[in-house]
Amino acid sequence: MKHLRTELCKDLRINKQDILVDEKYYKLWTSRRIILRHKQKINSKKLIPAIVEIMSDESELEIEIEFL
Repeated sequence: MKHLRTELCKDLRINKQDILVDEKYYKLWTSRRIILRHKQKINSKKLIPAIVEIMSDESELEIEIEFL
């Protein structure tokens, strides 16, 4: 996952601190703005970009998922 993050940051020309690695659920987290701006490049890497809203409590339930 960390290798993928490094590769994405290099290709999209963004800072490493803008993408977080979630080892527990095998996800990469970033902002909505970055996803919308680089959607086609992310799709070309055979990744599935999505905008996810989660609850801010301990359970972190995913409330809404919008696949792009």
